[in-house]
Amino acid sequence: MYLLWNLQKHFFKIDKSTLRIGTDDSDCWTIDDSEGIWEKLIKKCDGSLKFLEILDEYEFNVRKIIKNGINLFIEKGLILTLDKPYKSDKWIQNNKSNIFYFNDENINGINFQKKINKTSVTILGLGGGGFTLLEHLICIGVKKINVVDFDKIDYSNLNRQNIWTLKDIGKYKVDVAYEYAKSKDPKISINRSYKKMKSVSDVLEQICESEWVFSCMDEPPYLLQRIVNRACIIKNKPVVFCFCQKNNGRYFFVKKGKGGCVDCLFSEIINEDLYNFIKNLQKSNFKPITAATSYTIQMLISIMVNEWVKTLQNEENYSVIKRIDFNTLELKEIIKWEKNLNCVTCGNSNSSNNKFLEDFFELIKI
Repeated sequence: MYLLWNLQKHFFKIDKSTLRIGTDDSDCWTIDDSEGIWEKLIKKCDGSLKFLEILDEYEFNVRKIIKNGINLFIEKGLILTLDKPYKSDKWIQNNKSNIFYFNDENINGINFQKKINKTSVTILGLGGGGFTLLEHLICIGVKKINVVDFDKIDYSNLNRQNIWTLKDIGKYKVDVAYEYAKSKDPKISINRSYKKMKSVSDVLEQICESEWVFSCMDEPPYLLQRIVNRACIIKNKPVVFCFCQKNNGRYFFVKKGKGGCVDCLFSEIINEDLYNFIKNLQKSNFKPITAATSYTIQMLISIMVNEWVKTLQNEENYSVIKRIDFNTLELKEIIKWEKNLNCVTCGNSNSSNNKFLEDFFELIKI
């Protein structure tokens, strides 16, 4: 394996005997290097030499010390191990910003970038949030994406999306998404569907080839979340829901066997006020305007994607609604819920054993 020093970690001699690694006060080291062996080692780790080739350049009596030092540097993310010489490895060159970022998060940046490259996702809805999500996923290296939206771009969409222009008005959102993805990476695998999600079977048809699902649709409210939730529980697909309205954004993750699902959540929060609100909303045919801006959407999606990346690192973030206040930038948990054993979707019952809850589910029947 070829050794490459972490290119984010500047190193320099503070004095004749002390080597400093890093410039960030919260993430730096000082090493006793009176003989200069560690500075010499770091300079050799330019990605052109293999582990054993570097060891061979040292006297036999210090090789064990050098070997232990290299292993410690690898463990701390200061040295990366490559399959090819750094300058001839195009994949490393193309992904180096992500790789070194992940490396500084105390994970193997190369292995994690490869994991992201292999991850497949479905994005349901390509409004301001869905298209912004697409941008971020492409940039971090997701290579297999399914985008779903029946709608076309109109003039009112332009203020919430940085990519769309006047030339895109009248085009299907999924077509513009396809063109954008291919312009960023011609090798990306992107599938597009023009189908409107009206039922559980509609969603099942779209998510079967993906490992992750992102639900960025907001209408009809409550009903659509139930539909996506049911499909993802049936197929055992983890799903991320997000919402952006006025001065705050919210998101949460659901996975079968990892806490409660959306219907479990409803069983906890349902009350007479919520029931009457949804009932009145359905009767009135009121369709609220999405009160959001491009920059608030960017904030929400950036934070959500960051948490999704952490979830890929095996951090447990399921069944917790998190809220970002766009004015204070405060992120906090507002609801955490557990699985309801009598849940009609992920539990052991076809009935909730709660007449009020059954009436509520009848109101937003799937």
